[in-house]
Amino acid sequence: MLDVTDSAVKQFKKLLSDSNAEGHGVRIFAADGGCCGPSLAMSIANKPENSDITIQKDELKIFLEKEANKVLSNATINYSDENGFAITGMQGSSCCG
Repeated sequence: MLDVTDSAVKQFKKLLSDSNAEGHGVRIFAADGGCCGPSLAMSIANKPENSDITIQKDELKIFLEKEANKVLSNATINYSDENGFAITGMQGSSCCG
């Protein structure tokens, strides 16, 4: 299952607050595909799409699109001031060639 660190949760909540979107969630979805696997994108969402999987941590809602859920099943999302959001442990994240 996707792990979201406390620092990432705190930053997601700050982004929602700064966007006047308290009560909304963060939706993570596959934006493109390629040799290195799908590229992921994030957006603020009021509710999940029909096939999204919802996870919750410390009152933060995260909506995972089906394809994103596959590659993030054993991943960790972290946030640091130096690097921003970073995802480690994605499935199929090795590149060809």
